[in-house]
Amino acid sequence: MTNYNQLSFKMTTNVIEGEKYMFIAKAVNKWGFAELWSNPTTIFAATVPSIVTNVTSSIDSVTGAVNASWIAPHYNGANITKY
Repeated sequence: MTNYNQLSFKMTTNVIEGEKYMFIAKAVNKWGFAELWSNPTTIFAATVPSIVTNVTSSIDSVTGAVNASWIAPHYNGANITKY
């Protein structure tokens, strides 16, 4: 007899970066389907940003201010909120 206490589902194709996905589940046995669906769970298809590259710095000779610049990394589905 198979133990169905915990199951999982893995979606590995056609996942679109930056999209939200909602999952619900319903049990079934030889007598039929459960009356209700589970509560939905939502996940946002995103990962950590890529690495910042080409970082350079300089000092403004007039004001003494330090300037830093870089090439923005790929956001990987979620907006970058801080550097």
